[in-house]
Order: sequence, then C-alpha cells, then structure tokens
Amino acid sequence: MIGPGPLVATGTAHPKWPARGLLLCDRDGTIIRNRDTYVLSTGDVEFLPGAVSALRRAHESGLVVVLVSNQSPVGRGMLDPEECLRINRYVTDALAAEGAPVAAGYLCPHAPTDDCACRKPRPGLALAALRRFGLPPHRALLVGDSAEDMGAAVAAQVGGVLVRTGRGARHEPAVRADAALTGVRVVDDLAAAVDLVAGGGEHPASPHSAPLSPETDSEVSAQ
Repeated sequence: MIGPGPLVATGTAHPKWPARGLLLCDRDGTIIRNRDTYVLSTGDVEFLPGAVSALRRAHESGLVVVLVSNQSPVGRGMLDPEECLRINRYVTDALAAEGAPVAAGYLCPHAPTDDCACRKPRPGLALAALRRFGLPPHRALLVGDSAEDMGAAVAAQVGGVLVRTGRGARHEPAVRADAALTGVRVVDDLAAAVDLVAGGGEHPASPHSAPLSPETDSEVSAQ
C-alpha cells in the first residue's frame, strides 16, 4: 500500500560538510532520458549526455545532490514501490561509480489524481530535502525539465532552473508565460545548470536572494 508521503531513497555517500548548498535534481528528463512509456526497469535507464560529469562537478564543488522525482507509475499500478526504489538505486549506484554520489532521493509515488502533498508542482519533495539536510531555501536550487518542477521550486522558495532536455523545450513557452515563474532561469541541459553554481564560491540562490552571478542574472531570457 502506498503511504501519503514520498518514497525515501538512501544515498550513496555522506555529504561533505559544511555544504555550499543543495542541488535538488529531477531525474527523468534531466539526468536520464525521459520515456513516454515511463522508466519501468533498469533497462530503461539511459543517461543523458553530460549529465554524469555535471553531477560529478556539482559534488566536487561542495554541493549536496538530492534527487526529487515524480514517479506516478507506482500510483498508476504499473510499478511497485520496491521496484521503483531499486531502479533509483541503480541510477545512484551508477552515478557513484563515476564520482557523482547522490546524498538521498525523494520520490513521489502518487498518481496525479491522488491530491498528495509531494507531487510536483507541490513543494513536498523539496521541503523534505531541506529539512533533512538543514539548509535554508536560499541555499538550494531545483533543476528540472518541466513547468511542474519550476512550480515546485517557487512553492518551496528555492531557485529554479529549467533545462531544455526531456520535456523542457516543450515546457519552456509555458514557463516563460507564467508570471509566477519569472525568477526561473532556462538553460540547455544539466551541465549548463551546474555551471551556474559549481564554478565559484557562490551558493545556489532562490528568487528571494541575490542572483547566482551577474553573468547569469538573465532570469528566463534567451540563452
């Protein structure tokens, strides 16, 4: 039976402290290829170009990487919770083997009609991660490929970066048109998102704090 909260996936390494910030990263469409038929087995896992090295750079720069992912196949009866966690572990083990450990994962197992508090665009996954690692919202960044990801970022008051991989290119017009998402940045992929914060001493910034850098304070302007 599926409970009211998210599935919590164990990490592959303890984060380095003090942490520069929290990188909340969507999984399907951002790190691995999004599939119209869903990721239902480890055989469906295909890493997107540049994603592994991007997460390695994020880790090396002192960011704590946490996965935040809607996994509605569980709620739709297409995947049981244990298999969902096993697939996620396969992903995080592969990342850890390449020097890109993930500290934890929060996976919403509910269907869109379940009216839960954790399915993005609601902020439950991001808020759970913030509580777990004790970092304030202004030191967190949520990267994802959908308008729902960006809605969750705004609801949790963390920074939001839309990537054009996965569904991102299709969702970009809706994100640009939504006045509530004016603080969201748009970049090509996860590597470009990590470039915003992994190069220097700055930590991820929410729309309520200083911009990530003068060069990237273009919000949703064309890249």
